Amino acid sequence: LGEDGLPCNQEELAYTLLTFGYVFLRSLRTLGLGLAQEDELAYLHTWNVVGHILGIRRELMAETMEQAEALFNQM
Repeated sequence: LGEDGLPCNQEELAYTLLTFGYVFLRSLRTLGLGLAQEDELAYLHTWNVVGHILGIRRELMAETMEQAEALFNQM
């Protein structure tokens, strides 16, 4: 274990990433404050960059809101 402890579970990391990206955007839509589609895509991409830095596997990231919804529902 050492000083760094145990590694994080990939699925848990991906779920958290979707919470910051997809769930936030979905909530904005629900409130009637949704962003333009290009801005949503840019926002998801930004979180995917963060996910990459954190070491999340690419197949656990979503490019579109539709992909994010499917992945979120799968988890």
